[in-house]
Formats: sequence, C-alpha cells, structure tokens
Amino acid sequence: MKKNTLPVFGIGPIYAVSCLLLTAFGLFLKKKGFLNGGDLPGLKSVAMIIGFLLIFIGVALWIYAVLIQRISKEISSGHLVTIGIYSIVRNPIYLAFLCVCTGILVTAHNVYLLIIPVVLYIMAALKNTPDPITIPITVENAGRNPIFLFKLFILISFCYIDLLK
Repeated sequence: MKKNTLPVFGIGPIYAVSCLLLTAFGLFLKKKGFLNGGDLPGLKSVAMIIGFLLIFIGVALWIYAVLIQRISKEISSGHLVTIGIYSIVRNPIYLAFLCVCTGILVTAHNVYLLIIPVVLYIMAALKNTPDPITIPITVENAGRNPIFLFKLFILISFCYIDLLK
C-alpha cells in the first residue's frame, strides 16, 4: 500500500523560476529603456538599502526554512512542520523568493518595476495546489492567511508611495 505523504517539491520550483524570470524580464525592460519614465534617481540610495535588506531577509528566510528546519527531511518522513518559521508563515520559501525578487527590483529604483512583486504575490496566493490541512482564519493564523498578507503588502506599498511624494 502506498504511503500518503506530502510532496517534497510540489509547485515550489515552478513558482521560484517564475519569480526569477519575471524579475529578469523587468530588469531587461529597464535596461532597454522601456521603463525610463519610472526612474527615481533621487531615491537611489534609499532603494538600494531597502532592496538589499529585502534580499538579506529573503536569503535568511530560505536558509532557516530549508537548511535549519530541514523541511525536505520532515516532508519525506510525512510530518507537516508547524513550528519555527512555519508557525508564522505558511510557506516561508515562497516568501523568501518574493523578498529576494522584490529586493532586486527595488534596487533598480524604478516605480514601474514595483508592479512585478504584486504579480508575484498574487501568483503565490492563488497557487492551485491542494493543501493537506486547511488552516482556519483566526487571529493566531493571520500571518498565514494570503488575504491578510496581501492587505499588509498593499499597506506597505502605499506607505512607500507616500515617501516618494
């Protein structure tokens, strides 16, 4: 009889490659001059600091989720990890790629490129994979709820846009 276990990779690699391709495409468009109207040269140093901070957070999240918590070992043994970073974020690996790609785009200091992280977030929130356990929307699980994270992302985006004025 086949043991019912969680998939080790699932849709994750497809999401990661999609994030990287969209990020590279955005940077390509900027380099070719298609997005010159959105450049913010006055905020270059601020964008660099925020971008590198996001990249650092993303790399740290990935290292913690994959290497320290050994997610592939836990999944292979059939355990659903709900401690550590997984008690805060439902899929920290998706969040890690989102942070890294957003950081890369922010360092380009172009307001038009900021639409790509929104697309990346929607891709992560709307992924069509069945979850083995549905986490209820409660105060304790608010950070795991994609709608909550989307509202938080929009709030942060509006704060960032206010800084640009």
